Amino acid sequence: VKAIQLLHKSGKTSEAYDIWVKHCKDHDVLMKDVDYVDTLRKIANRLSKENRNTNAIQIWELLEDYRKLASAHEKLGHLENAATFWRNVGEQETNLSEQIKCFSKALELNPDEADCYSLRGWAYFEDKQYDQSMTDYNKAIKHDSNNGDNYLSRGLIFIRQDNREKAIKDFNRAIKLNSQNPIYYAVRGAWYKLEGLFQKALEDLNNAILLDDQESEFYRQRGLVYVKKRDFQKAELDYNQANKLGQNNDPDF
Repeated sequence: VKAIQLLHKSGKTSEAYDIWVKHCKDHDVLMKDVDYVDTLRKIANRLSKENRNTNAIQIWELLEDYRKLASAHEKLGHLENAATFWRNVGEQETNLSEQIKCFSKALELNPDEADCYSLRGWAYFEDKQYDQSMTDYNKAIKHDSNNGDNYLSRGLIFIRQDNREKAIKDFNRAIKLNSQNPIYYAVRGAWYKLEGLFQKALEDLNNAILLDDQESEFYRQRGLVYVKKRDFQKAELDYNQANKLGQNNDPDF
């Protein structure tokens, strides 16, 4: 590590890089060494400036720096790889605006990166940009009409747009594609509850719990239905079970 640092400081990036390669081959690299990581970053940045992006990529892969990997692959003309890494950056981001930028960049480089339409669509949804979200989910469904998650998400958009008739069609489609997904039943059950169709809501929430009896939100939703039906004893049992498991209070429900 000292040799790498000294060589790097003296401007001998190539020699530093060669020692780093040998070090990685001879030893298990421990990324807990902050000085070592910082030195590797500096070497990789220097390699990038020298247009030695293929070498730099090896370091960025070790450091799992997806943003740098995306830029390096883009410079090399590896657009599909660059798009994949921009998607990875977007998935790591917590800021919605940054997420949207990263997914947009991925789609700009590779319009066939179909997952990015649904990922960006969900970011738009959480940012309350429902028209943009709808556009992306329509494209996602066009690319893959057998993905139930996309129909479920589009159904949620229809609810926000107060188009409940189209929402239930998408929820039905999602369940038809995958009848073993408990979330699909729970969301449709919540929709039935909103419509006052309490028996149908119970049937769906019962199915959700049969498929996953550890999700607190399912019990909470069923408890709400029992309250509407004035069956307070069953409602109390469900609320107690929800509290025992720990409530999620997911706003989409």
